Amino acid sequence: MPLNFKRTQEVPPQYCIFGKLPRRADFVRVNATHPAAMQLDQLLAQSLQRLEFTEEATRHYLGMPPTSFVLQSRDHNWLSLG
Repeated sequence: MPLNFKRTQEVPPQYCIFGKLPRRADFVRVNATHPAAMQLDQLLAQSLQRLEFTEEATRHYLGMPPTSFVLQSRDHNWLSLG
């Protein structure tokens, strides 16, 4: 969920939902056109493109546990928390 800590109180909070569910083949996206969500999507896609998908790599990928992260947007106005 991207959060802007520089906003005034009159501006309603902005959010997006971007994630993976075990029963869905693709990522779940709500408000995913937000720049912070698009940056996260780009980062994940580029990371997966760099992987060499051997049988062993696929096994490791599928066995990875959930993880937590904080990603600051390029313009430094937003945080993506996961």
